[in-house]
Amino acid sequence: MKRSIFNAVKVALASMTCAVVVTAHAGDMVPLVEQRGIPQGPGKFFPSVDLQVGFDDNVTQVENNEIDSGFAVLNPQVEYRIEKGPNVDSAMAGVSIGSYFDSSEDNYEDAQLAFRTRRQLSPLMLGGLQAQYQLGHDPRGATDRGIGLEPDTWHLGSLRGMLAYGDKSAQASGEVEAGITTKRYKDFSLPEKIEDKDIVDIGANLYYRLQPKTHALFGVDYAMTDFDSELSVRDSNQYRLWTGLVWKATQKTTGKVRVGFAKRDYDEEAIDDFTGANWEGAVQWSPTAQALIDVATSRKAEDTSGGAGDYILTDNFYAGWTHKWIPRVASKASVSYSNRDYENHPASRSDDEVRVALTVNYKIPLANRREWLSIGAGIASSQRDSNINTEDYDRNIFSLTFSAVF
Repeated sequence: MKRSIFNAVKVALASMTCAVVVTAHAGDMVPLVEQRGIPQGPGKFFPSVDLQVGFDDNVTQVENNEIDSGFAVLNPQVEYRIEKGPNVDSAMAGVSIGSYFDSSEDNYEDAQLAFRTRRQLSPLMLGGLQAQYQLGHDPRGATDRGIGLEPDTWHLGSLRGMLAYGDKSAQASGEVEAGITTKRYKDFSLPEKIEDKDIVDIGANLYYRLQPKTHALFGVDYAMTDFDSELSVRDSNQYRLWTGLVWKATQKTTGKVRVGFAKRDYDEEAIDDFTGANWEGAVQWSPTAQALIDVATSRKAEDTSGGAGDYILTDNFYAGWTHKWIPRVASKASVSYSNRDYENHPASRSDDEVRVALTVNYKIPLANRREWLSIGAGIASSQRDSNINTEDYDRNIFSLTFSAVF
């Protein structure tokens, strides 16, 4: 049964625009410089562009009949930001254009537009609002809908708001956040359109100061997922309770860890509800001025695609090491592992996936050292091992990246 709240939401979201622009492995890049921006009027422009060229030996992530191809991905982006003390307004736009030299079926064009504002409403109250519209795609082989003739394209709109009360010296502080998201596939074939959905979520966190830079966290959140197609039976309501710690104990260590209980109730009685533990954690440790080590982990119940089971229980683990060897040379090594168990899958599907990546970057100052050119080389290797042999795959990506920031 569809919820009437979305009728008003869809009208508001229809006028927004944004998009997630992500290169093949943008997260592997080493941040060598901080953008200074170009002053213009009351704010600054922050333009950037990067070009990634490389070779992918398994574009569609399959066990047999792999497609290998060279590729190029162009990502220009610009942000205009106005900052006045704690008040910030920004608008950002960008595109991502990917081209595969020997597999043009996998070419894509993504785009994004985002607007954000943050306001100090009173000495103890901070408010924020963010609107986005995204034009994106699911690469072939990235979902359980099978390998199509081309990537599945979609558009996604979202509106989020936040209200925080308290200051750093207060014994207790809190925040409330709410959001609306709607996602629609542009293709009209059934496997894609059945994934169209709307999500409304709201959450609250209470922070209690234990030490000057350490706070206990108590949180609760709720999310309602409503699939647009009458053929979908996965409408659900999710409730989560959290407790944890947030700290910046020293300049060397920061982190946020929270564990809790989650319950996801499905409207369809034939689908088993999820009840169990959830967790999220991220810690950064800088043992020296040149090194940064970060680790992260999470567990959550996710929606399936293509009718592959009721839901997917996913455990993620990540570790990364960034090191600045000399002022202009830095490297980043990372390893990630995920376990995905498909609830009520006909073959009790369970996947284990490991990804290892290494990048090295060299930065070149341009005029007046206000603009920078960065050249990077990287390799990323992924392997999925499933109890369904046809879902196994190995993939290696070699790349060179040229980036310019202003």
